Amino acid sequence: MANKTKTVPAERILSTAANLFARKGFSAVGIREISDKAKVNISMISYYFGGKTGILKAIISEYFGHFDEIAIRLAGEKLQPDELIRKFTCGLIELIRSKPDICRVAIIELPIEIPEITNLKVRLLKNNMQLMSKSIAQGFRIDDPRRHLIIGPAFLSMIFSHFLLGSIIKKASKEKFDSEFFQRYCETISELFLNGIKGMSKSVTNGKSTGINQKAPKRK
Repeated sequence: MANKTKTVPAERILSTAANLFARKGFSAVGIREISDKAKVNISMISYYFGGKTGILKAIISEYFGHFDEIAIRLAGEKLQPDELIRKFTCGLIELIRSKPDICRVAIIELPIEIPEITNLKVRLLKNNMQLMSKSIAQGFRIDDPRRHLIIGPAFLSMIFSHFLLGSIIKKASKEKFDSEFFQRYCETISELFLNGIKGMSKSVTNGKSTGINQKAPKRK
């Protein structure tokens, strides 16, 4: 779950590092730059996080913690499938809007030379996928687990696409990205996803099997 007990210096280090990582990339940012921008002694970074890798691990854990909180809360509301997807989409969009640097860094950064980051992401993503798959499979009769590996990432990519390219889109379109825009954004992404899911289900009922309610073949 997201860490709610961080001290003020630790929060400042984390937010500063997330901003620097989001703008420059993890590899291009040094500990000294983080400490200078956060206005803390460099030793405090080691004390709270153990180093730059520890900061990245904390950022990734915070993002996945918030993501899981949204999924678990909505699962407890016993919503209809369509409403669950709409509320989950809007909840995730609000998370990204409120913590853009944390979300961007957690999604994009994967330093291949640091196995512990990869292992952390694998563990957290596995739990993340289980929460999503359970909701999607139960709501839309998607029994083939291979479909989950396609649908889940595609759904998240639809949500994150604007935020990853937002600065470029803003300059190209001159659009005002206010609350009204993001309400429309939430509605549009929800409808795109739901219409796609329902279209796949309709193909099955019309005799054009897409594998939605087919079991994966047993491995020999």
